[in-house]
Amino acid sequence: MNITEKLLKIDKKKFDEIPTKQYRSEVLSDIIGEDVNITLKACDSAELVRLSKKASSEDEIKQMEAIKLICVMGIADPDLKSVELKNKLGLDEKATPIEVIEKIWGKRQLELVGIATEIMKLHGLKIDGKEIKD
Repeated sequence: MNITEKLLKIDKKKFDEIPTKQYRSEVLSDIIGEDVNITLKACDSAELVRLSKKASSEDEIKQMEAIKLICVMGIADPDLKSVELKNKLGLDEKATPIEVIEKIWGKRQLELVGIATEIMKLHGLKIDGKEIKD
């Protein structure tokens, strides 16, 4: 059976599914005091490719900005737009998801690199010429 025949046998809803995965957050696990898995999701591919190129820039500030934006696009849970969460964190209700990430991860933002990498894996993207695989 060729690939076309195999594709024709799949429920068409499968093509619309948004891939997700669980990621254990060391930072949130430390804050909450128990193992915490955040939910990551696939997001807009064109924007992700643009940001992944920016994330491989030699400018460290641009790299971190791109990584935070990838995380905003790909973190499904916790809800970075939640007004209740913003209030709990002492942020204004109009705070951006980037500000929520900065507040939660604080000085431990290096974990965001791992999170962004896992989000890119959901798309099968490559970093530095190497395919990202599970």
